[in-house]
Amino acid sequence: MQGRLGSIRDRLRPEGDSALPATVRAAWWRGPFAAALLLAWCLLIYLPGLGALPVIDRDEARFAQASRQMFESVALPREQRTDELHAGGLIVPKMGERDRLNKPPLIYWLQSASAAVFTGADPSLDAIWMYRVPSMLGAIVAVLATWWVGVRLFDPRAAALGAALLAVAPMVVWDSRQARADQVLLACTTVAMAALYVAWKRAAAGQRVPIRAWATLWIATGLGVLTKGPITPMVVVLTIVALALATRSWRWTLRLRPGAGVLIIAAMVFPWVLAVAAQVGFGNYFSIVYDEVLGRSAAPKEGHWGPPGYHFAFLMALFWPGVIVTGLGLLRAARRAIHTPRVAPGRGLRSRIRGLWFRWRCRTVARRGELFCLAWILPSWIVFELVSTKLPHYTMPLYPAVALLSARCLLAAQAGSVAGAFSKPARLGYRLWVVLGWVLLGAAAAGGLWSVRLGGMHILLGLAAAIACVGAGYALWRTIDDADDGRFVRTQLVALVAGLILALSIVHAAVPGVVRLTDRLAAILHRADPDASRPVASVRYHEDSLVFATRGRLSRLNEPQIDAWRRANPTGVLIVPERLAPHLIADGMTRLGGASGFNYSSGRSEALAVLADRP
Repeated sequence: MQGRLGSIRDRLRPEGDSALPATVRAAWWRGPFAAALLLAWCLLIYLPGLGALPVIDRDEARFAQASRQMFESVALPREQRTDELHAGGLIVPKMGERDRLNKPPLIYWLQSASAAVFTGADPSLDAIWMYRVPSMLGAIVAVLATWWVGVRLFDPRAAALGAALLAVAPMVVWDSRQARADQVLLACTTVAMAALYVAWKRAAAGQRVPIRAWATLWIATGLGVLTKGPITPMVVVLTIVALALATRSWRWTLRLRPGAGVLIIAAMVFPWVLAVAAQVGFGNYFSIVYDEVLGRSAAPKEGHWGPPGYHFAFLMALFWPGVIVTGLGLLRAARRAIHTPRVAPGRGLRSRIRGLWFRWRCRTVARRGELFCLAWILPSWIVFELVSTKLPHYTMPLYPAVALLSARCLLAAQAGSVAGAFSKPARLGYRLWVVLGWVLLGAAAAGGLWSVRLGGMHILLGLAAAIACVGAGYALWRTIDDADDGRFVRTQLVALVAGLILALSIVHAAVPGVVRLTDRLAAILHRADPDASRPVASVRYHEDSLVFATRGRLSRLNEPQIDAWRRANPTGVLIVPERLAPHLIADGMTRLGGASGFNYSSGRSEALAVLADRP
């Protein structure tokens, strides 16, 4: 009976109204209080451990080192700059002596500016956390923009809950502490989509689209292009096409000022493109862009391949704990977004096809919020599943819409208006959701216990992380009865706390306890060369984190090159595998130290010796 009444209330309720009684639809859920609460939630998740994580190979180390060299190219005195490291200036990012043009420049500009602010324009004082600040701010902007558009799409409580789910998603949590471009891309895309919804709603109603809406749309899209190329424009354009097809109307797209949009994006992007072409040649730059965009679509790059369905499978873990009703939320949104007339099914295949075609031609838009989120998710998700190169974070610009549909369905299920929420498959899904949470928390607890062997504060942090993860796993097990009884909000709130514990355990105990090999080598190098004036070379261990630790001085050698490098650099420091150390020591080198650990990039353990020629 409760389900039937809830369903009736849901059908009679105007679009965007709450799935909860009016007494709990307080105005502050859509005002400054909700924004402040979400900001505090983000800071609680993202600030701890910002500097605790070592430099992560390989992408983060490459981005951070390229940003550092860009910073140094304008902050160092001229006599301390070198053409190999600093010739690109603010135009061409360089990683070591190589140009790094496979990504646009905005993330390098932001990271360089962040380091300049926190160091007082002194590159020698920088640290990895300074280059991570733009990612943290990008995550916060994305969360707040998700809440802002969610208030306009759905109920304010659904908006706040969806934003909270996005904030604690493991993919977002991890990437917010990485000096990479993906969180800035997430922020740009979310802001662009929020502006697109406002513009679409006004344009579809035949009203004038405010300049702040369409200008924000195209400026955010242009910033997305400067961050990571075609991703933001692809999401925006595919959403517009999907909305036009669903509503059988294209005229409203002219109110978005596409011509002005093209000019805005061109004015933002082309000055940098022309400056790059003047330094490296337009043909060379075009070949880099072609390989990065079309090459990744046609063939896997750097071994990053996955079958169709790859991203959906990873969503279960990378968006946990928000996935408890995500499947139901997507199905519910598909049923509610568009209404089609009922047609008596025909007997033959041709009759059935004609009936389906008739229903599609006679479709009407029922719920604009659900339709917009589906248009945001489905076309771009299909593209990501079809391209050959796949990495788990590629679909992150679609997570805000997934979060909002999940939160909307969660509140509706709490109100009893989602009949499928109590079916046997759904109950099985809740148990699988708990098991997945146990796996994630168990991995974090194991990482915390592994870090105990490092001693010192790692003992306290590791034990605290392990105990907290076990407690969170027990709390999840106790909440399964709440889900079975329809207390979905209470279940999700417990899971949000578990997600917070998972995030803090990973960044404070689990990962720092494993990712330490480069830090150990850097400590030995600092003792041997406090002024960082001696040449450094490494054999076999060529990870980019070591390039960052040596401030770009590292030479990467193969075994046959050792003797020539020693003759050219008699004061240099050499890092070699332990098996080569006895021969080199017998040949006149002395041992400065050694380090061993797990190289997570190659998946093997390394034992390395640090050597130098005797004076």
